[in-house]
Amino acid sequence: MMFLVIVLSILFAIDSYSLWKWSRFVKRSELPAYFYKSAWVVSILMLISIAFYASMRYYNPLFASEIGILHNITSVWYVPKLLLFPFFVIIDLFKLIKKGLVYLNQPQQHEKIKMMKKENADNSRRKFARNVGLTISSVPFIIVSKGSFDSVTDPRVHKAEIPIKDLPDAFEGLKIAQISDVHTGSFRSAKMFREVVQIVNDHKPDIFVNTGDFVNFNPEELALFQDEWKKFKPDIGVYSCLGNHDHYMTDTEHITLVNYLNDLDQNLLMNENQVIERRGKRLVIAGIDNLGMGQDYGDIDKALNGINTNDPVIFLCHDPTNWDSRIRNQRKVDLMLSGHTHGGQFGFTIRGKQYSPASFKYNQWAGLYRDKDQHLYINRGLGTSGFPVRIGMNPEITILTLRKSNAV
Repeated sequence: MMFLVIVLSILFAIDSYSLWKWSRFVKRSELPAYFYKSAWVVSILMLISIAFYASMRYYNPLFASEIGILHNITSVWYVPKLLLFPFFVIIDLFKLIKKGLVYLNQPQQHEKIKMMKKENADNSRRKFARNVGLTISSVPFIIVSKGSFDSVTDPRVHKAEIPIKDLPDAFEGLKIAQISDVHTGSFRSAKMFREVVQIVNDHKPDIFVNTGDFVNFNPEELALFQDEWKKFKPDIGVYSCLGNHDHYMTDTEHITLVNYLNDLDQNLLMNENQVIERRGKRLVIAGIDNLGMGQDYGDIDKALNGINTNDPVIFLCHDPTNWDSRIRNQRKVDLMLSGHTHGGQFGFTIRGKQYSPASFKYNQWAGLYRDKDQHLYINRGLGTSGFPVRIGMNPEITILTLRKSNAV
């Protein structure tokens, strides 16, 4: 509740600042007063809507999914302002400083300049400025609308071949399908998840993995897809690990979640490993409970205990920050699979290279990374956390193929 109050207070402050600027623009452009008065009414309704939806998502996640359209609408209202807020503040500060310096140095000239600007502003210039201003201000809302109603439900398949040192011939070409960060409660229906199941099965993977954050806050969210979770059909098996959101609940609820996932055949690896055998050769799948974001449920040494150092190891670990701090050049892990970052849920691509604000927080934030014979792959996630918006960072289904290191 305290977190919700803080978030609503921040949104109200940013909204008030944005609407103050909008009111000034409307008055300068000589537009009817209802252009800004109605905006203030909408702002109040948006705050009430987001508070109601957030409460329902925690206490009644299935009903929250049914009214999820509210979350999308409020996202279109708030996200553009959140993105533009820092720029507006910086611009206003520069203007304030400039005006202050002019006034301090030549106060009479400052007043004269103001009068001249006012006299020179004719109707045609005001009309042009108004049209340009309206056009520019509408662009962020159009982009966020697409990100909230289109991109967020349009999964993309990312493929990569992973060279594994001393990979036995028996596992050459082994195909792994990965999803992550489903955040089930962030979906309005099971329609997209059904599509994901179909896409995964069409690729005929040998192994299917889910690297955590099954839900947001409540195990009952899983009921939304309860008929779909068992429909993944890998040739060998399903393997999963937990994420930080899978612990954002009471201990009793967490136990319920774990039992629920096991009933749905998700084969949770909680600080343990399992061995896959083919034609007398072995490959190890290990996984830990969440380790990161202030949580210390994971035990890497326990998860890797008893592993033959000659066997290839695939390691499921929700938080990719463990790659730098605990895995590469420290432990025998050939391929670590993670999620958590969502790719920042926002990004853009230039000349085939993707950029995202997530890179300011994470050394590795999306896609494939390599250090000598060790590899890390970070899935961009299926669901969303916070606002249900993805801009230039669509939901991801990963298809990885293992290759002998001399074959790639």
